Amino acid sequence: VPMGLVREFLEREQAHLKSLIDGSGSEDASALRARMQEIMTDKVGIFRRGEDLQAAVDELQQLLVNSRSIGLRDRSRGANPELVTAYRVQKMLKVALCIAYGALIRTESRGAHFRQDFPRRNDAEWLKRTLATWKSDADTLPTFAYEALDVNAMELPPGWRGYGAKDYVD
Repeated sequence: VPMGLVREFLEREQAHLKSLIDGSGSEDASALRARMQEIMTDKVGIFRRGEDLQAAVDELQQLLVNSRSIGLRDRSRGANPELVTAYRVQKMLKVALCIAYGALIRTESRGAHFRQDFPRRNDAEWLKRTLATWKSDADTLPTFAYEALDVNAMELPPGWRGYGAKDYVD
């Protein structure tokens, strides 16, 4: 990894920590994290429906926006669990959005995830890896790209895993 990239990352993360400590936001990082956990458990589980996934994405996007206004009661730079939560929650929300939004877009059932509104596996359209990137700090959704998979090189090739119908689209 080029040292310039490492320095850039470190400077960005230190600036983020400083903005949390010096900021005047009012959002509670622990409450944001708890709500994110509820959304993921209730709406983005193993058994999924498009309307629940859309609701999850909408709510997670709002939580991500709210996370940009986190306030701290304890501004100490030492051992500070509140600062650690505040530092991590925005990153957690971005991962949650990658999962929920990716599941919403992927209109099929595959592996351990079953879409009640799309009960069949669809290799014709979805036998590929999802690659998520965040192009800007202002984004509220990731940008997705897809990478083809070579099933002959896979340790466990695609197959029926026990959820939903035992059929698929070639």
